[in-house]
Amino acid sequence: MAIAAGRVLLALYSLFYLLGGVLCQEERPLRCFQTSTDCGDGDEAELPYSECCAIASAAFMINDTCYECSGLLSFIAQTYEVGEGDKYVSVGVRRVVNPGTNTFFFSAVINDGTAKAGIDYGQFPDSGVGFIHVILMDESQVDAGIVILDDNIVEYNENFTVSLQPLSNTFEPLGDPQDTVEVTITDDDKVDISLSPRGPLVVNESSSLVFLLNKTGLADRAVRVTVDLSDQELEFGDGAPPSIRTFTFEPNDPPKQIDVVVRDDDVVEATEDHLIFLRVPEGETGVNLPRDSETLRVQDDGDSE
Repeated sequence: MAIAAGRVLLALYSLFYLLGGVLCQEERPLRCFQTSTDCGDGDEAELPYSECCAIASAAFMINDTCYECSGLLSFIAQTYEVGEGDKYVSVGVRRVVNPGTNTFFFSAVINDGTAKAGIDYGQFPDSGVGFIHVILMDESQVDAGIVILDDNIVEYNENFTVSLQPLSNTFEPLGDPQDTVEVTITDDDKVDISLSPRGPLVVNESSSLVFLLNKTGLADRAVRVTVDLSDQELEFGDGAPPSIRTFTFEPNDPPKQIDVVVRDDDVVEATEDHLIFLRVPEGETGVNLPRDSETLRVQDDGDSE
């Protein structure tokens, strides 16, 4: 009797599990991929949600809803309203589990399917913040500035070596599409990068300001990053002058996080909602900047992250 009852309960549980898997697949706009041996045979292969979510130890956060999947990544994202004329949005990614597994596979469908991921493969360190570039499908030319190589290693287009991206509930592009970022290799073999936004930065109570620096190919050098907020309605989180500051990354330094807040009648409140992330990923691929003392101008064509 007990065995029969157990079999009935097991059948009901299996039916509930299968139905849950179907509902999960219909409701979640994200396809689930897994690269570890815990989910499939170790190859990057698409799996049913009922299988992939069964080993969930990480989660997708979309529209304030937690979607568990894959066990590799945890997505920290907010809802981005993409209006007419906007070319891209970004989704923040934080690696929190499976240290040592640097490669992930990700594919996204945003809202009603009018956007697609501009990058499928990405590499991030064991912890820190990275970004996935998402581009509207109705653009005449789709170029995320990222090349996916055959061996799943990411190569960055030189036009996107240094990029600025404000994250906000209402997306606004940064300045003129012809803006450039000046990168100088100094005599003391350091790299000077000056980030001075030309246009308004959108920062409100529910958004973050993100500076993304790609140090690919410069792992053996220190990098100095100058952030200029003097023309913005922003201040650094501690509220102390000056508004132009220089931060140094030594080789193999972890990502640095800097508070920035909205300037409001000399009242400065440092909150975790207003952050600048200076991101220096390591790697062998990417742009090989010149090693002698000279200036490299990196063109931003308006489609970068």
